[in-house]
Amino acid sequence: MKIEKRILFILIGIIIILMHGWTYAFDTGFSIDSTNGGNDCELLSLDDVGVTYLLEEPRKKLIKCFDMNYEGLIALGLRDPVSWISYISIYSYEGTHLFSYQIDAGGPFLVELMADGIIYYYIRGDLLIFIPFSNNGCQQYKVDASLEKNVMYIDYLSGKTKEKNGIKCSIECGFPIFINDANCSRLQIIGASGETTTIYDETKFLFSRKITLFLGGSAFMVTTFCFLIRYIRKTRKEYRGQYNKEDYEGRIM
Repeated sequence: MKIEKRILFILIGIIIILMHGWTYAFDTGFSIDSTNGGNDCELLSLDDVGVTYLLEEPRKKLIKCFDMNYEGLIALGLRDPVSWISYISIYSYEGTHLFSYQIDAGGPFLVELMADGIIYYYIRGDLLIFIPFSNNGCQQYKVDASLEKNVMYIDYLSGKTKEKNGIKCSIECGFPIFINDANCSRLQIIGASGETTTIYDETKFLFSRKITLFLGGSAFMVTTFCFLIRYIRKTRKEYRGQYNKEDYEGRIM
């Protein structure tokens, strides 16, 4: 009788697991279907998902997104403006760099920071990759971005201000290089008592890049203007010479 009860409980558990397509091994704000994507049961390595683990802090990059958790960690989503390589760097609330991930995939992305790992959300492909801090057992899923819960959560992750444990974290944007691309360069924490701590600051690098772009663009415009002036003067000189020659020949005839 006891064996039959155990078998019955096992069968009930299997049925419950099969009926719940929205179950997964990690806690996330996204609604994901564990039955799609093809990798719901397969654990992947960092190489499989195009991610490289870095102990050294990458050079200063543009801030594209960020998230924070209740365990005192901050995840910064960074983008190199030249190579377009993406990075996710993990910092403490005190601004200490712990480790980073280099992401081979280009394009816009968002990051979600949890207690035991991070989620890299590739916006163009609606692809969600869970990377545990142990770096073993990555999981990959497709996300239905049209679901209301996912739409709201994407808006949350895209936000420039977040607050947890009474601590507010925000990123500041400035010196837009392109008209429709406001590049964020500084992340600050405002504690419960109002003290402000700068965790990440790339303002001087972004400013120098802006100056370089401005000087390069100005030099190009001046060179083009000088070339046009020289071309116009040369054309007018040739035209006047041709006109004077025809007028002189007409008078002789």
